[in-house]
Amino acid sequence: MRKTICLGVAAAMLFATACSHQEQKEELGTNAVVSFSVGLDSRIDTRAISDGKGVDQLMYAVFNEDGSELVVSKVTINDAASMIERNPTNGGYVDITLPKGHTYKVVFWAQNSECDAYTVSDDMKVTVDYDGLNNDETRDAFFAATMPFKLDHHLSKEVVLKRPFAQVNVGTYESELEAVKEYGSEVTYSSATIKGVANQIDLADGSVSGEVDVVYTASELPSEKLYVDVDKDGEKEVYEYISMCYVLAGDSNSVHEVAFDFSDANGNAVATTANIDLISLLRNWRTNILGYFFTGNANLDIVIDSAYEDDYNVITSNKDIFYSVSEDTVFENSTYIMSNYNVGLSFSSDSGQLVTLDNVKFYGSVWTVVLGEYGNAKKNNFNHVLNNVLAKDLEVSNVIKDHDVYVSVGVQLYGKSTLNNCKMTGTTTVATVHFDGTPHDYTPVDVGVPNASDAVINNSEIGSIYLWTHAVLTISNTHVDRIICSCCNSTNHSNLTVAAGSTVGVIDCTQPAKYGSRLIIEEGATVGELNLVNASFKDMEIRGTVNRITYNGVEYTLDELKAMGL
Repeated sequence: MRKTICLGVAAAMLFATACSHQEQKEELGTNAVVSFSVGLDSRIDTRAISDGKGVDQLMYAVFNEDGSELVVSKVTINDAASMIERNPTNGGYVDITLPKGHTYKVVFWAQNSECDAYTVSDDMKVTVDYDGLNNDETRDAFFAATMPFKLDHHLSKEVVLKRPFAQVNVGTYESELEAVKEYGSEVTYSSATIKGVANQIDLADGSVSGEVDVVYTASELPSEKLYVDVDKDGEKEVYEYISMCYVLAGDSNSVHEVAFDFSDANGNAVATTANIDLISLLRNWRTNILGYFFTGNANLDIVIDSAYEDDYNVITSNKDIFYSVSEDTVFENSTYIMSNYNVGLSFSSDSGQLVTLDNVKFYGSVWTVVLGEYGNAKKNNFNHVLNNVLAKDLEVSNVIKDHDVYVSVGVQLYGKSTLNNCKMTGTTTVATVHFDGTPHDYTPVDVGVPNASDAVINNSEIGSIYLWTHAVLTISNTHVDRIICSCCNSTNHSNLTVAAGSTVGVIDCTQPAKYGSRLIIEEGATVGELNLVNASFKDMEIRGTVNRITYNGVEYTLDELKAMGL
């Protein structure tokens, strides 16, 4: 279908005309026609939710080059469903006649005409009214703003409309809903609360503004399944849809508290989720919250993916999560919230494939987070790159004895690891008893580099690090509060290098007494205190700044220690 819009405007710039396509092609003297083929993003889901088929109303306006001046105020086209297809090739056309010789920008908005949640001004600013029901698919809408174009002759342009929203979905397992039925209830309705959400968007530049708390009231659950590839194996897992809503979002991540209420057909509460502080919302992305809601401890996987733009995962679990890949794999835009310190989280590979973590966050209670695999005969054959990884306030329970040192580690780095722009702080431990049954005081550390492992940490902030006796670590332009270093000269594969630009609060040298410390403090590096528990300077190089040196709790100068034969 082709729809021709002939604009009549009193302004001198605009020429009123009723015309045929042939007349338009002849460019109408001082005017020309720009033809827009309008379609929705071709990646839109084919299922009922988010299929875009409810969109039947199209609005547009024309601006000058930079969007600062309105040339043609909002035009509304009703009954436009046949014009707006999945992609511009199959969609309809909007023809706009404008004076030649000027540069324009055209802004589009498409929505379901039955939805009254959106107020669109003449200059294409949209205000969202969040009062209404949860699970309301009529709220799905799309927008686009063209790049500036100069109109000297007839032009044809494609326009792809995308959502200005984040879609927030909640899914659980079929067995979970069946368990609820066995207890004599049934989940029928859901409501959603999302705090601090934008409620205005300027379609001309895509900027959002405002901040309101969204409370979508209870309504019947979606009738279809929710499909999400949680483990990134290329196959989507199937979940039962129990909540869905749209909220306005910007083009960069924003973090919000969310909560959900579930009730039966009589309005009796079945479950209420605890507030989740770490949900990211991003324009044209789906946030899928997946797990157990009604039985046992909460086990939530929060996955943000797009039909949309890309995947973002947030996984909260009280069960072991173990990834072992057979090819180079990237885990990106993910948050893992663990809720049981008796389970672990591991990223491993079959035989040294590169595992990359980009923009990944770790929170909660966990046995430990492992890059690689403990006890694997190939434990030095792992390769990891961590970019912008956050591990914050982990509560761990692992127990590690290395000679006379007892530690409990947040993130363990087996094999070869490179950390860039990472922050790992605040680890605590509940560990009190070793595997042999003896009680000990375990020191919590944020990062551990085990034997036979090599790590490089760049431009990062780390609370504490433990190095096994046969570990290698270099830190560069990095701040560490404390390093417990057991690196010693019993092997060539053992060394700590504090490179230029790095600062360390305290380095505790805890290698076995019969060995010397393998430690290099380069020029341009600063160490607040070097604490020699069992120490020798035989393999130690200090070229940077060390403000204080202690040996068994007593402060000495470097020359004094060397005179003692250490």
